[in-house]
Amino acid sequence: MIVRDAYKISQVSRRPLGWPKMKNLDALAVEKKTASELAEIVAPRIGISAAAIKVMPDPVYGWRAMVIGPRATVSKYQPKADRIRDELCTRYELER
Repeated sequence: MIVRDAYKISQVSRRPLGWPKMKNLDALAVEKKTASELAEIVAPRIGISAAAIKVMPDPVYGWRAMVIGPRATVSKYQPKADRIRDELCTRYELER
């Protein structure tokens, strides 16, 4: 019982705040993408090269886009990458 409740909580926490509440989440189609494909989707929206983005698994959202580079670059672009990831994690899943 506790494990099932923890699973439900983890699934709810993956969704951004504006996510519609639906009873049948299985009806939503989530497209699987590789890490490089996700980096190529995120990078142009931020305005940097896809080589400066590293996509890795995340236990909460499923995947995370990390900006790689000097501290000034990371502090400037990482919040944007997180906002874009919040939007895209509802549509794309990291293929493992």
